[in-house]
Amino acid sequence: MVNLRGRLAVCLGLSTVLIATRCSVGGDASKESSRIKSSTAVGAGFKLDQKVAVQDLEEWTKLPHPFGSARQGEIAAWLRGRIDSLGLKVVDEPFVATVPNPAVSGGSGPVAATLQRSGSNLYATPSDLAAAPCAIVLATHTDTKDLSGLEYRGANDSGSSSVLLLQLLAYLHRPEIAKQRSCTVIGAFFDGEEAVLANWNDGELLAPAKVIDHTYGSRFAAQRLQPCDLKTSTGSTLMCLPKDLGGVKIRALILLDMVGSPRLRLSRDQNSSPELVLLVQQQAEAMDQKGRLSGSAVAIEDDHLPFRQRGVAAIDLIDFEHLALWHQAGDDASSIDMSSLQAVGQLAAGMVHAL
Repeated sequence: MVNLRGRLAVCLGLSTVLIATRCSVGGDASKESSRIKSSTAVGAGFKLDQKVAVQDLEEWTKLPHPFGSARQGEIAAWLRGRIDSLGLKVVDEPFVATVPNPAVSGGSGPVAATLQRSGSNLYATPSDLAAAPCAIVLATHTDTKDLSGLEYRGANDSGSSSVLLLQLLAYLHRPEIAKQRSCTVIGAFFDGEEAVLANWNDGELLAPAKVIDHTYGSRFAAQRLQPCDLKTSTGSTLMCLPKDLGGVKIRALILLDMVGSPRLRLSRDQNSSPELVLLVQQQAEAMDQKGRLSGSAVAIEDDHLPFRQRGVAAIDLIDFEHLALWHQAGDDASSIDMSSLQAVGQLAAGMVHAL
């Protein structure tokens, strides 16, 4: 992921954010207060199992696992087992992507401009998904950046969000927690978020093929969404999951990415849905975690954008301030702050309940 992605920025003023949120809760201040109080209690109930998180990160960081690699296939198999251990159903979403050929710039003679690379998104769903009136998608990406001359382990950049998502799914699907909300929760593990070339926009700006070189899995997933038969009060079309994922309407997508840095501060992303940006601010204030939010607004491109472009409310919970280890050798399991995972887990769980 990268910031300063102006071509896709959604710069909405605070007044627009407030209007959108008032519409979503009917403008009733007492109902809003009750909603936040209830969601705060659910969020505070999430307790990270640090021992499990450490074990999961150890598996995650044994070897680099970029998109299309043999090790990424092993990570997918491991994830299937972990999801199954939670009592959830695993749905595979295989895809083949056209990627720019890194050898083009190598000066080794004529080579194909593009390559075909196979990947697979994984979903964790309840067995009765099709019966749910709506779904909230909690998402992460699973691949690590392929860096020449460096065994990049991606403990924070893919690992932190993935191990946290597994524990969030376990918590949110507890019967006593699940019965408190109308929408079910789906976990989405997207493959192929990282660029194959060195930089995020090189595929479009430098590669002869001129292709988008990132977010392969999330773009594939977003294109499979189908318009629902229902419309909003403003006449806009709601989006539903494909039939193999129950065909239910999507209430929102909450993306987790790079959430394990010490002194974590979640970026205020201008490309996220304004009503969800306000919601996380409300949750942070109610849970005494305002210090976990950045005061600076940035436009971030990540796996949430393909869904926003299809009309799905989406937010990226990401710390894009602490970048000293981003795509560097030190991004290993020892760099992860468990208190940061705990804090983001509580905010995300509270947001899910509030939605």
